[in-house]
Amino acid sequence: MSGNGQQRYKLLVVCEAMATGIYFFLNSLLNRICDQYDIVVVYAERSETPKDIREQFDPRIRLIKMDAFRRGMDPRMILNARKELRKIIDAEKPDVIHLNSSMAGIAGRLAVVGTKIPTLYTPHLFAHLQPNFSKVKRIVFQVAEWLLARTGGYIIGVSRSEYEAAAKLTRRAGYVNNCIDVTLPPPAPTQHQPGEGLRAGTSGRILPQKCPHRFRELAPLVPQDTLVWIGDGELRTELEGLDNVQVLGWMSRRDAMKTVQGLDVFLLLSDSEGLSISLLEAMESGAVCIASDIDANRQLLEDGVDGFLVKDAAEAAKVMDKIRAHEVDINAIRARAYEKVIAQYNLDIITRSYSTVYTLAATGQLDEWIRAGRIKGVVQ
Repeated sequence: MSGNGQQRYKLLVVCEAMATGIYFFLNSLLNRICDQYDIVVVYAERSETPKDIREQFDPRIRLIKMDAFRRGMDPRMILNARKELRKIIDAEKPDVIHLNSSMAGIAGRLAVVGTKIPTLYTPHLFAHLQPNFSKVKRIVFQVAEWLLARTGGYIIGVSRSEYEAAAKLTRRAGYVNNCIDVTLPPPAPTQHQPGEGLRAGTSGRILPQKCPHRFRELAPLVPQDTLVWIGDGELRTELEGLDNVQVLGWMSRRDAMKTVQGLDVFLLLSDSEGLSISLLEAMESGAVCIASDIDANRQLLEDGVDGFLVKDAAEAAKVMDKIRAHEVDINAIRARAYEKVIAQYNLDIITRSYSTVYTLAATGQLDEWIRAGRIKGVVQ
């Protein structure tokens, strides 16, 4: 029982991709709700996983590192992960399981077969919707998602577009928007002078989904600007050798946020997203956001109102030319972006939504709410 007399449920959270946006989202959310639930986090360590992960979670949250999870789609890895997860589930006896990322979703849903534990699965971008994957790989993931959706459980997307993709797989789908813990005050008026070079950048792993080739194409179109990439990855070489591009590598959360706060422009030129945490953080920080014109980004930005949507590097360069020349009302755009995050994507709001969803799942009431369409965006 919790201190207020309500039932205290055990929540088992599984995250294979314990790094970057998924990590920061789960870390913020779980630290907020650990006074309501007994929480166990099962995770795989990656090179980008914070070294002080234990210190970043509330001491009441237990962490279990899994050895079986590895990057890539290896059937033996999936079976080993399923076996290891099943042992953990049998030992912990959780009231609710929440699987995060595609590989955790596959291994985790296989592991719960035969149990009656309510299971939520959040893809954070379906693997079969990543255009940089080969056609064969996307088909395999899509078939796997369709088959596993038949085993029961619920898919809870991080955005409207992820929900729409989930609804094609199962009727037991809903979404709770991704969010951030807003800590900054509204952005002060910019001191950028017309014609002065911009400092623009992005953050995350340098991998095909993030389209570093567009970053490379943009660089010679804006030679007076400095482009920075916070992060590292297998496609780093695509960004090397350009005079106005800097790859800053991985840095602490604090340093990364300070770097984003020092940007005039934030770029997110990826070809697929769940709902970008880094874009939300940039909207909070006061950078003018330029993002690829895809479903998830259209949910966050209204072109020309609180940011800009572009189809390629050439369009991004034209927007940067306008920003540099003050041909758009920079301060109004920054203020509207900040206000949107506060009103719709604030951790205070989303925490209440997840608390409701977890309790509904534990008490067997989630089906009714899903059927009524009440698990969409913000759950009242």
